[in-house]
Amino acid sequence: MPIYEFRCTKCGVVTEDYCRKTTVRVACPSCGAEAEKKPSSFSVRGFPNEKQNQLPKSLGGPWDYSNQERGNLREI
Repeated sequence: MPIYEFRCTKCGVVTEDYCRKTTVRVACPSCGAEAEKKPSSFSVRGFPNEKQNQLPKSLGGPWDYSNQERGNLREI
């Protein structure tokens, strides 16, 4: 099951929970008002491989990964 964020429509509290895709709204744990479901963000970890350099720019390649520090990627 995916993780979703729920934002209260009344007090603005944001909570996270596992739920089915069909779940649309739940009660806010803080005030009891309706909370709207929003997909939670995610991150991907790992290192690029040679095939990434074969991708077109619109799909995330090619990039120079010689300096792995964040923010120091340079477009080829």
